[in-house]
Amino acid sequence: MANNGKVAVVGLGYVGLPISIAAAQSGFVVCGIEVDQTKLEKLNSGQSICEDITNYQISDQIKSGRFQATSDFKAIQESEIVLICVPTPLNISGEPDLSYLVQATESLAKYLSKGSLVILE
Repeated sequence: MANNGKVAVVGLGYVGLPISIAAAQSGFVVCGIEVDQTKLEKLNSGQSICEDITNYQISDQIKSGRFQATSDFKAIQESEIVLICVPTPLNISGEPDLSYLVQATESLAKYLSKGSLVILE
């Protein structure tokens, strides 16, 4: 595992985005991975998509080079820590729908490096 201070966060919603910005503000280089193109466009233009994070916080971290957002899971190859922050909504039976988690895990698995730390939020 490379000790490079790089973190990948899969899912940039109300959990993943605040974690990403907090990590970037702490000095980590964060690559946020998001499959929703509308969210990506907003984030990369410095617009927040959640009320806990301001536009300034996002644009400041983009300018610093410590935060970027992409839909390319290949960015995980350079990260020593990967956080999975995808939704697990309840289905009609009250059980969690794990399809987002399964999809994210399958997408990132082929890019993990030996010794990477994967955290499911």
